[in-house]
Amino acid sequence: MKQDAISKSLAKFDQLLIKQASTLLETIFNEPVHITVDETKVFDMEEVRNFISTQAIRVDFIITEKNKGFVYLANEALVPGLANYLRSEGKAASKVPDSMQLLLDVAEQLNVIKKQCFEEVLHKKVEFNNPNILLWNGKIELAFNDSLVTYYSAKIGNTTSFTFLRITPQLISNNYFNVVDLGDDQFEAQKGEFEEFGDSPTNVDAQQSIDFIHDLELLVTVELGRITMTLKDMLALGPGSIVELNKFAGEPVEVYVNNKKFAEGEVVVIDQNFAVRITSLVAKRDRFASLRA
Repeated sequence: MKQDAISKSLAKFDQLLIKQASTLLETIFNEPVHITVDETKVFDMEEVRNFISTQAIRVDFIITEKNKGFVYLANEALVPGLANYLRSEGKAASKVPDSMQLLLDVAEQLNVIKKQCFEEVLHKKVEFNNPNILLWNGKIELAFNDSLVTYYSAKIGNTTSFTFLRITPQLISNNYFNVVDLGDDQFEAQKGEFEEFGDSPTNVDAQQSIDFIHDLELLVTVELGRITMTLKDMLALGPGSIVELNKFAGEPVEVYVNNKKFAEGEVVVIDQNFAVRITSLVAKRDRFASLRA
């Protein structure tokens, strides 16, 4: 009976999670997104190793009070540039690749979505730490014993479909999903069917379904210019020193959101405060093209 309650809770949780996550991804990619649950079963190390093949991109969503949470795995071949960056732990990289920044941005917004799903489906309030992103090579972790693993299929626009999985540790299952009364009159199991892909949703319901993330705070940075200096030259700086940047006077400044280039603009002064008038935006497709393998 306990396992039935957990499976039913997970199924309803996934129903809402997939709906909200798909809407978020459709907004980002401007493409239809289709995600389905293939199956949920008891974790088997060899089966997961076979699924991974070599190494996997691993994203951990940690529930603060338990220091455990959901673990998502996808084959590294989906985003080879990101895998190479993680393999070197960023040491040899001149900058964080766009695919890494995108995954971080999406993961942070999925934290908000998961929190809402816990409240709406399970009537439980949870807080998540910042998501962790790393490479996983299938080494045995005792914490995964008796966990549940859920396999998903996903498709973005006309790209080839891909699969990924989620591991739900036993501690999380027992503490959060062992719920019997889920309001059966509002939840009905149905046979899964693939739908025809159409245009991206633009109706009011689709927009309202992501309204709850609109209060998410993002770091906005305006960069006037950059320069590379030797340690000797930097130590020689003092009051009155002039640092010449790599920008000409009158050139547009760059606007970054969460360290990702978002727009360009010109510096203006409003009530004695510096401000930026946006002159151009980075195309949405260009921002996220690096993740489409």
